[in-house]
Amino acid sequence: MVSSGPGRKGGSKHRVIYSVASSLDGYNTDAQGDYSWAFPDEEVIAALNADAREVSTYLYGRRMYEAMAGWETDPAVAAQSPESAAFATTWQAAQKIVFSAGLPEVWTRRTRLERELTAEAVETARGPRHPGT
Repeated sequence: MVSSGPGRKGGSKHRVIYSVASSLDGYNTDAQGDYSWAFPDEEVIAALNADAREVSTYLYGRRMYEAMAGWETDPAVAAQSPESAAFATTWQAAQKIVFSAGLPEVWTRRTRLERELTAEAVETARGPRHPGT
């Protein structure tokens, strides 16, 4: 995730924030590769929504992008709860950059595909938090 904040001498500073759901012992998936164990409850989604409002751009690999795209492409995902609907709106408003050598294309709005993870691609990740700002 990339967020903007005040920088030195009144300029703008962009931060890259690494965020991942994992168990205390560092696992992201179970033995079958499933990560549904980490699906947050409403209180956690509300906290994530507060953080997400500060994010201008999400940086993804192919697999995480494929999992997150449902926030735009599957209305049932956002319809799960009011907090889920709020997250879907925030996620759709942000820029997304997918780093993948093998993904043929991206299918969500405000999304760019980069074939290689480079410092230059991350540097260009900054953008307005929401359209029109």
